[in-house]
Amino acid sequence: MSLHVHRFYFKNFPSKIVRDGFSPDRRSHKFLPIPLAHTFLKDNKNTIFIYTGNSNIKIPKYITMNLDAKSIKKLNKSGLEIYLYEPLCCYIKNNHHNRSFYSEFSSTDNLSDIRSTELDSIQEFVNNYNLTNVSVYTCDYDVETYLGPHYTFNVYCKDLFLSDVSQDFRFSPTKNIIKPFWCANGRYTQHRHLVMSYLANFSGNYTWHYNSQIDPLMDTTWIEAHKLSNRAIERITTGDRLLKSNNFFIDQNLEKESVVRTDGVYIPEFTDGPTRLEFLYSYGDCFLGVINETRYAQPTANVSEKLYHCVITKTPFILVAPAHSLKYIKKLGFKTFDKFWSEEYDTIEDPTERLNEIFSLLENINNKSIDELRDMYNEMHDIIEHNYNTLLTLKNFHISSK
Repeated sequence: MSLHVHRFYFKNFPSKIVRDGFSPDRRSHKFLPIPLAHTFLKDNKNTIFIYTGNSNIKIPKYITMNLDAKSIKKLNKSGLEIYLYEPLCCYIKNNHHNRSFYSEFSSTDNLSDIRSTELDSIQEFVNNYNLTNVSVYTCDYDVETYLGPHYTFNVYCKDLFLSDVSQDFRFSPTKNIIKPFWCANGRYTQHRHLVMSYLANFSGNYTWHYNSQIDPLMDTTWIEAHKLSNRAIERITTGDRLLKSNNFFIDQNLEKESVVRTDGVYIPEFTDGPTRLEFLYSYGDCFLGVINETRYAQPTANVSEKLYHCVITKTPFILVAPAHSLKYIKKLGFKTFDKFWSEEYDTIEDPTERLNEIFSLLENINNKSIDELRDMYNEMHDIIEHNYNTLLTLKNFHISSK
């Protein structure tokens, strides 16, 4: 999930002045960039706030100026629903974010002290206006367990982003498997660097548009390199040299981006990569999508349009994502591929150990011949078709971890 423009939208606010639910610029009658009729909010008549950015949420003045006693009484009676498009920017209490605007966590971090910048700002808003009936819906699976106890309002996983983007996919894929792997990457992150260093040893369709001199094993925010297998260390070291010397593009010939250190974190200057259609067509050669999700070393699972791209091209996948991400998507109605390989990695909460298991899985798949992969793909037909059809109807689902 990319970093969205920080925008605030609302609907059914209990005030004559702002009751229409226009977008902030007041020039459009659209409540969101896409109609709510495409999401599970299509028939929702409650007061709704939606925030499409990251970090601190600033409630607009045209809302707060109209929160008089009468409006507050109405909200406390009927309830206020707040939907967050982006994954939460979590941190350990009394510590700063360790990945610029969000944090990732090692196996030694005390997750009972986890907090969220977004939820902190909502708590401040709730306190300032004595709101007693607020529910916040995030795209973080199991947020109720990790963050719910620390706030006075209700917190749930109910992903408006997934419901929103699911209606935007129509594609007729053609498969001719000649390579084992597919992996594309947008914003630079450590887990993407580690995975691409491993995959660079194998045949596949990849993107890696970074001129990065960083050793991915030396950033110790969450990685505990001593837990990795000797084979994994060898693959990463060799593959990282290949990343530095070769171009890995999907239908692109872009200059590599420089990765710079900002606030203690390595981040490239973001440039445009391949278009979505170029991404989708590049799946056609490949057996398996290695999906490097937006976040990795955090306790709450999250998936995005990256998984959707893979599903719509009728490609099996593994998720390089927080633990229990496969469990989450099964609750959304998707099927996974545990009949064909171990998906034990999804249950491993230690981020380094989970990565070890993923690397072992990649090794096993790479050891199969293309003919074996084609035969396996044919055996997956029912699962792949089920996932494709599930995606096309996902907008109708009430997505929740409960």
